[in-house]
Amino acid sequence: MNDVEEQTLRRKLAEAEQRIAELERRSVLEPRGGTMESPIDAIPPAISAMLSDVLVGIWHWDLTTNVVRWSESVELLFGLQPGEFAGTYEAYEALVPAEDKPAVARAIEHALETHDNLAIDHRVITPNGERWITGRGKTTRDSHGKPTEMLGIVADITHRKRIEEQLAQAEGRMRAFADASFEGIVFSENGVILDSNAALATMFGYLPGELRGVSVSQLVAPEDMNLVRDHQSSHFAGAYQHRGRRKDGSTVMVEVRGRLVTYQGRQVRMTSLRDVTERIRLEEERSLLEQQLRQAQKMEAIGQLAGGLAHDFNNILMVVLGNLSLATVDLKAGGSPEAILHSLVEAEQCAKRAQLLTSQLLAYSRGQPHQPQLVDLNDTVDELLPLVTRLVPEDIKVSTIKSARPTTALIDPGQLQQIIMNLVVNARDAMPQGGSLSLETDTVNLAMGESPLHMAACGRFVRLTVRDDGCGIAPDVKSRVFEPFFTTKSRGKGTGLGLAVVYGIVNQAEGYVGIESEPGKGTTVELLLPAREVSAEHPKLQTSDPTSVASKGDGELILVCEDDGQVRDVVSRILRDAGYEVLTACDGHQAMDLIAHSPNIDLLITDVIMPDMDGKQLSLAVRKDHPGLHTLYCSGYASNVLSDRGELEESEYFLAKPFSSDVLLSRVGEILATVRSEQAPSAV
Repeated sequence: MNDVEEQTLRRKLAEAEQRIAELERRSVLEPRGGTMESPIDAIPPAISAMLSDVLVGIWHWDLTTNVVRWSESVELLFGLQPGEFAGTYEAYEALVPAEDKPAVARAIEHALETHDNLAIDHRVITPNGERWITGRGKTTRDSHGKPTEMLGIVADITHRKRIEEQLAQAEGRMRAFADASFEGIVFSENGVILDSNAALATMFGYLPGELRGVSVSQLVAPEDMNLVRDHQSSHFAGAYQHRGRRKDGSTVMVEVRGRLVTYQGRQVRMTSLRDVTERIRLEEERSLLEQQLRQAQKMEAIGQLAGGLAHDFNNILMVVLGNLSLATVDLKAGGSPEAILHSLVEAEQCAKRAQLLTSQLLAYSRGQPHQPQLVDLNDTVDELLPLVTRLVPEDIKVSTIKSARPTTALIDPGQLQQIIMNLVVNARDAMPQGGSLSLETDTVNLAMGESPLHMAACGRFVRLTVRDDGCGIAPDVKSRVFEPFFTTKSRGKGTGLGLAVVYGIVNQAEGYVGIESEPGKGTTVELLLPAREVSAEHPKLQTSDPTSVASKGDGELILVCEDDGQVRDVVSRILRDAGYEVLTACDGHQAMDLIAHSPNIDLLITDVIMPDMDGKQLSLAVRKDHPGLHTLYCSGYASNVLSDRGELEESEYFLAKPFSSDVLLSRVGEILATVRSEQAPSAV
């Protein structure tokens, strides 16, 4: 191995170590707001599930009471049973090996005495053996500067540590091999060996002096003979590699350099050969280990993404709770209706922002159900235009240019709306000083390679173009905009999922997406979706007012089964205010008891994920005695959460949380209308 190659290998190792150190330096924690009992209680279910999947947990240490709380994923990480943790710092310290305890204590003491964040990597002893974890924390202080609590995350980095150790061992073996090896030297004339050193003889399995007078070609594998002749004729213009043939017929990979020298008064060819067989094997092994390391880093990146989303949700909760508090104060003080309405509207808008974040997360994880329908782009743009104009500030002029012809495509309508809103948000953020935003639709017929943005597109397409005159995108950034987790926005202002989600949805719809942008010249994003015709198999989506279908009840009896008390109360209030009679149950067993004493229930509304008896099990049990009872499932997960529990039957329906009162009443009205049509006597 020469000096340049060794420096290159050192640099690649340093870059790998730098990427690891950079991940360790990043903090995914932000100060929390609100007055809830513990920040862990505010983590949404989707985020908690994601944290469990990647073995990242959240912990909260109340320094005034010494009570430690952590998310369920921490118990999974430590190999503990739910509730097994005693909930004190001493209980946590008992998991740390004796040799690591001083470092942990020093790190915590430093974080409490200074304003630095807690950062410590150490081992823990679990029932499943020794694990490496990384802990990050931030201290909260009272008005006197006294620490009151610490909030942080913990992640399993055992896999990463093992890969780092293996990389270090591979590097050590490679370095030892380079230090112990000696290059073979051979002097030849007219293709015949004049002299060689002992290292060459050993390399090819000969005795010292045995190679004198042997043809050079005898040391070359037949399949590489032409390669060697080409390099010899070019007077060895640089180093190259070829397969050598040993005395026993086996092969050895050699790196060769040569030049003409004066030897014993004659111009001969001097060639140096280095056995690189082991180095190549180690490089291949190293490449595999680096791939595993990159995978481990991806998992850590997902953990960081989850932390960023938790930060966004905490900000959203702060705005929602703050506005609701203001509305409550105004109501008690007899404040103006306008002020109260403003606070409620702000809280609602912020809740919709949280809904969009969850939708992006589910779509990227392929948890969002894909339900393609024939949708006209013109209709979708018209429906979203009022929301778009509210989303962007007044100094951004919004315009539309719509095709006069139908622009019908087969795509999930909710995902199409998500695409447009993601692109609108990106365009808005690119114009902090104002500008213009245009939404355009048309139809095109493309030949292969005709579109500069979609070279592979060929056929008839409907096109959606979102155009802005904002700051534009640099070429090096433009090449990465569709990568997951990549964002140019500051921390806490973007998850790096927006355009990745757009790309995934369009690709799922067999379409194409391209972007054209230059710094200072704005950005144009163009989507092509295969044009479709309305057919019996794919009827066109009918848009309607969500409150137009039986939004008021007529005393129908509805049973609501929901294990979350607050969700159960708000759903019940909505239904009662709309004129329905409502029974409530906190679990499946209570629901079964109510049905046994109230058999004339018109509709069952149930959560899907519940302890002991889930919603699907409840519905199946009820229909044994009440086969005509229809069920509406409500869940914060996507509708495919039911796929593991069986397919939806004709009398079963799904509604994704969160939903507004109008959406709930519309869905209930549609289902009850179906029930009445089934119960009506048929004409003979």
